[in-house]
Amino acid sequence: MVATFSQAELALVALLEWLSTENYRFTTPTPMTHQRMWSRRLGETAENLRDIFGWNLPFTNTALPPTILSLLKQSGALLTMKNQHRSAVRVSSINERLFLHSAFPTDAENAVFFGPDTYRFVNFIHQQLSQSEAKTELRILDVGCGSGAGGLMAAQLSPQATLTLSDINATVPLMLTVRSILRHWC
Repeated sequence: MVATFSQAELALVALLEWLSTENYRFTTPTPMTHQRMWSRRLGETAENLRDIFGWNLPFTNTALPPTILSLLKQSGALLTMKNQHRSAVRVSSINERLFLHSAFPTDAENAVFFGPDTYRFVNFIHQQLSQSEAKTELRILDVGCGSGAGGLMAAQLSPQATLTLSDINATVPLMLTVRSILRHWC
């Protein structure tokens, strides 16, 4: 099956690829920790990529190369307020892989959560698959996949497995996340 991608999805794929070349990494903390950081940096603008795509701090036009700013606009992931912008997505890393998920605060009804539980889930999957002997006939179903991190990391450990990602949330950023990451991984 050949996937087709919208312009918005292609823009997010290009953003992930660019962040990867920049060796971007961010470990998403709990919402409470994120809120504490925001409180300490109230009124500050982003100083680096982690501030923009991890901490979701506001940034100026000059904080990103024009092509990357354009990708955010094309994807619909650029929020503009006064003379500043904010990313409408966060990008987090697990090992060398980057995952898109909802911006902080994640208070929207269709928010895709990513944080300490995601890392614990991926570690659990790694432990279980490391002990499994049936890697060639394995079928992976990630129900309520959200960012897709669990299923995609399982598929990385068992490349011959059949992977199905499923979630009731069919809105952006979920579908963008799953499709973008699938393309990024293939």
